[in-house]
Amino acid sequence: MSTPWDVLLCDIDGTLMGKTPSGSWAAFPGAPDALTEVRRHMRTVFVTNTTSQSQKAIHQLLNDLGFPCEPGEVYTPWAVARQIMRKEGRTSGYAFLPPRDRSEADWFSIDEQGGNAVLVGDESLDATFRQVQDAFRLLMRGAKLYTLQRNRYYRGSDGLCLDLGPLTAALEYASGQQATVFGKPSPTLFSSIADAYGTSPGRMAIVGDDAEFDVAAPMKQGLTGILVRTGKYLAGSEDRLERPPSFTLDSFAGLPALLESFA
Repeated sequence: MSTPWDVLLCDIDGTLMGKTPSGSWAAFPGAPDALTEVRRHMRTVFVTNTTSQSQKAIHQLLNDLGFPCEPGEVYTPWAVARQIMRKEGRTSGYAFLPPRDRSEADWFSIDEQGGNAVLVGDESLDATFRQVQDAFRLLMRGAKLYTLQRNRYYRGSDGLCLDLGPLTAALEYASGQQATVFGKPSPTLFSSIADAYGTSPGRMAIVGDDAEFDVAAPMKQGLTGILVRTGKYLAGSEDRLERPPSFTLDSFAGLPALLESFA
């Protein structure tokens, strides 16, 4: 089977799997078999804006739920952040971090007085306004603002939840800075994947449940955008885009049939 793309980028949460009412993860019906079929015909990587789990944990979860892959095929915002911020010498300052697993941030030192970076690495629902103000004051003293991603919300086990975007937007508005973004739809992320696989964004496709960040924004950078009506998808969300998705599927399970249409 010939395919129009060299690499398929698969969103994870809301596309391949989701949370059950009990809070555990479960693969969506037909998704593991669909991925197996897709990977017979084209190279596939996994991209996520999840910030509360390490790359190692995400890789293990994928394999446990029937999506076998290698660690290097899992792209997370933390990995990109580590690379870029180390290169720029911005490895200390204020950080909003996950409450439990902070292993991905072991390269960043907390220095609220003399640091030169503010990193939004978690939605920090338990953060106080005083803590947000401390981060703002560091920005006003010359620190640079970074965020792992700027999604507006995600679907948790108990419903829609604020993501990193609102906190990032508040700090941007107060400080007058534009945050450097590491997750989808960061050009840095897409170009690193293209370079790793010897291709270009125009020869890549991305499939996800977020009409804005998984589809519309990547399409502006040349990727083919495939929207699935699972996860946090809201009916009619694609109608508000400047350009409609390249393709829309009821679920990831429909992807093999889409590929067959190009044969």
